Parts: sequence; C-alpha cells; structure tokens
Amino acid sequence: MELTDAKSILLSEADLADGILIHDEMDKHRVFFIAHSFIDDIIVSARNIAARYNSDEEHIRVVEKNMHCISLIG
Repeated sequence: MELTDAKSILLSEADLADGILIHDEMDKHRVFFIAHSFIDDIIVSARNIAARYNSDEEHIRVVEKNMHCISLIG
C-alpha cells in the first residue's frame, strides 16, 4: 500500500465456483454477450497460482480435466 498510496484494499469472498456458476448462468440466459472467455482467464490464473506454490503436475491435470467436464454439463 505504501508503493501505491492506496487507502484500502478490497477483497472479494467469491471463489472459483462462484465465478463458474455466474458465467454459466449469464451464458444460459444471455444476460449480455461477452466475447471474452473468462474461463480461459480462470485457467491461466489457477496455473499461475499452482506454479507459484509448486503444485503437483498430476493434480493440476486432474483438476483441469474435471473443470472441463463440469463446464460441459451446464
């Protein structure tokens, strides 16, 4: 905060599941059209976090596979 002179930091209690559910519901009901894929953003962010904490590669593959299966159900 000292580097940016920010007065506060806002943190969301939303998690990955919240984001996927909202994205899927918006897509189903066509609330508005978004050309950008937020799913790709989520995957890239998750991979970056996994790399930072040296996550197991097999775990990463299983989670990504399950995520793709879940997104196909909706």
